[in-house]
Amino acid sequence: MRRIFGKVIFFGLLVLSSMGVVHAQILYSTLPADPDGGPCFGGGNLAAVEMATPTGAPYQINGATVRMHHADDAAASFTVAVYTNNAGVPGTLVGTVGTAAGNGLGTMDLYNLTPASPIALSASTNYWVVASSTSADTCAFGWTFNASTPSGIFTYVAETQFYGGSWNDRTGDYFALQLDGALVAAGGSIAPVPTLSELGLALLLLMVATVAARRLRR
Repeated sequence: MRRIFGKVIFFGLLVLSSMGVVHAQILYSTLPADPDGGPCFGGGNLAAVEMATPTGAPYQINGATVRMHHADDAAASFTVAVYTNNAGVPGTLVGTVGTAAGNGLGTMDLYNLTPASPIALSASTNYWVVASSTSADTCAFGWTFNASTPSGIFTYVAETQFYGGSWNDRTGDYFALQLDGALVAAGGSIAPVPTLSELGLALLLLMVATVAARRLRR
């Protein structure tokens, strides 16, 4: 019985130590989203979503999923990037989430983007996620909208479109976007986030160890 109890404790410690693995978190999401047009961008035009990070520790963006309408210019590609907030419009570039070529005219597909390195964001700060295209076509792409109500760790603030030389408020359109990332702990390390299954397994092991300990005393 002592050997069995020892093995249970050893296995439990291994499981608890494995809970230090970093798990992706949904920072912001309006997915799922039905394919449906959206504000044009390209030829100098932009589409953008403003969001605010929570107080406390900072977060980093590790990837994104967007749904785009490849409207014009068969050879066009688009870029999604993060910018600072400058009095209610995008300011300076913080980091590029990724670039993708369109999947073909008329398509309204999901695209998965991964930055070359994680994009660090400060706590309690507003940022813009901006879609652009180097295509000369003023409507090379449309950022599909009428997606799900925004959810996640970040707080939705507004949406806008730069078209024809001016900014146009698109708040409430809910462009199709999901940002994945992780909490950054003190010292710059990534804070581990145990999953529900890991917590359940740890609780089960604790119960087994308790029962074994009681039997050992008899």
